[in-house]
Amino acid sequence: MLCSAICDGDSVSQKTSSMFNKEGDTVTFDSFYSTASSDYYLFWYRHSPDKQPEFIVRRNSWSESQQTGTGFGNRFSAQLHKSNSYTS
Repeated sequence: MLCSAICDGDSVSQKTSSMFNKEGDTVTFDSFYSTASSDYYLFWYRHSPDKQPEFIVRRNSWSESQQTGTGFGNRFSAQLHKSNSYTS
């Protein structure tokens, strides 16, 4: 999680730290988050060995909109389940 403001006490955890799948497979990343803020962003990045992290998708807490990184098009989406601090 990248923070542009105070993030003391905020956290994000994932069940799986890495995945290896065939191109075209459907994959779900499950994350749990904790924050005291009512307005926040969650970001997903792909980090391949020996490469810079690549921005995949961003989701915010106040709308259903999301932004995807260059070259990823509609291949990725993010769902935010605020009632139980869960993303997929």
